[in-house]
Amino acid sequence: EVEGINRIRISSIEPNLLSTEIIEFVAQSNKFVPHFHIPLQSGTNKILALMKRRYRRELYADRVATVKSIMPN
Repeated sequence: EVEGINRIRISSIEPNLLSTEIIEFVAQSNKFVPHFHIPLQSGTNKILALMKRRYRRELYADRVATVKSIMPN
């Protein structure tokens, strides 16, 4: 409820930090922009591990599918 802030955008969130609850909250909110910037670092689990990412490609794919199912537009 900060004056002058009409819209809020979540930017550069890693898939391990993006819960279904956050996706549902954003989908129902009038303040949050219905958009997620989820950077794709690699599609290979071996490379993700070498980059010390805290997620696997399967989690990334699951989060994108969840966003698409809850927020189809």
